Amino acid sequence: MSQVEVTSRQFEILKSIEGFIDPKTAVTAFAEMMKNTVTLPARFMTDGEERDFLSNFSDVVQRIGGYNVKDSSNISDAMVKEWKIESVERLSDASAKAKNYLCTLLK
Repeated sequence: MSQVEVTSRQFEILKSIEGFIDPKTAVTAFAEMMKNTVTLPARFMTDGEERDFLSNFSDVVQRIGGYNVKDSSNISDAMVKEWKIESVERLSDASAKAKNYLCTLLK
């Protein structure tokens, strides 16, 4: 089961247990995650010699059609759609703003 599927199930549970767990925390946390830069461990990648190894590696990966910025955008879109962020209700003002931000990420 992928992380998207696990979190989708969590959102469904949050939406179904009124008064027990409020989905506004999950929406707000997701928005904060999307606003902050995710630092990948690959930034520490080195060959021991070349100073710009990661930058050069990244350029090659993108040129050959590997993972790139468009892929990252597609993943964000998939999460917002799969987790049905647009349909989350009973939000505080802050979590409603977070929801609006997340919905603007959709293409």
